[in-house]
Amino acid sequence: MKALESYGEGEQVPIPEGPDFDGIAQTVSRGLGLPRGLVTVEDVPDGDQIIS
Repeated sequence: MKALESYGEGEQVPIPEGPDFDGIAQTVSRGLGLPRGLVTVEDVPDGDQIIS
């Protein structure tokens, strides 16, 4: 899936300041129908995340 966004001249383009582990965990738990406390996200050195 790809998301396309466009910004007009002079508009500020949002730049993430880092991974949103809590947001990832919330989205995964909602998608799986699990309580948020059962989903964890761990960052690994290669830049990926492990979700369990």
